[in-house]
Amino acid sequence: MNARHSDQLNIGPNLVGYTMYHNDAFHHLQINGRLVKLSPTEYMLCMRLFRHFEWLQHFTSSQHDNWKAEMPNVYVSFAELQECAHLSERLHVTKHLSNANGKLRVHGITIICVGDYGYTLNFQRWTDLPMRETM
Repeated sequence: MNARHSDQLNIGPNLVGYTMYHNDAFHHLQINGRLVKLSPTEYMLCMRLFRHFEWLQHFTSSQHDNWKAEMPNVYVSFAELQECAHLSERLHVTKHLSNANGKLRVHGITIICVGDYGYTLNFQRWTDLPMRETM
């Protein structure tokens, strides 16, 4: 990676109600203008969850007329999270996501464990966010 560009923020994940940027080299997220510094493992796990929700948003918007389409899981499985972050134990996934949850919660994003299945995200509804002044 070119060192000159390693500190740049890239747009996305694209989630309704949030303006997000990310930096893979430094494991940073910028959510609605505020920087979130994550460990490398927290970053990998969070990005996997965010990308899953980005895909779910696209899926639901493209399937709005197809009521017979089967809705995919809203959670990401433990196995998938372990694999993406190269973690040998499920407990390590739980530890890292618990740490990341504390960092994301102030931005209206909560990481939730779904029993023995995996993890999902809960987003503060856009209508619950403070109103922004428009010019």
